[in-house]
Amino acid sequence: MNTNNIWNGTNQFNNNIIVNSTNISPIELSYVDGTTSNIQTQLNTNSTNISNVNTILSNNQITSSTNVIDSINYL
Repeated sequence: MNTNNIWNGTNQFNNNIIVNSTNISPIELSYVDGTTSNIQTQLNTNSTNISNVNTILSNNQITSSTNVIDSINYL
C-alpha cells in the first residue's frame, strides 16, 4: 500500500521516523535544526576555509597586518 501523508503546522514525533528506509532518531533530526541551505555545501565551504587557514599557518604567512581573528570568525 502506497500512501502519501501531508502534515501542516506543528507536528510532534516521539519516536524514530523512517525516511526512504533510513531510521532517523529525534537526536539525529535535531542536528539539522537551523540549517538554511544544503548541508553538504556548508560542509564543503567550511572545509575550504579551514584548508586556507591551514595553508596560511603552514606557510608562515602571518604578519603583523594579518587579521587571524577575522579569518577564524569567517569559518
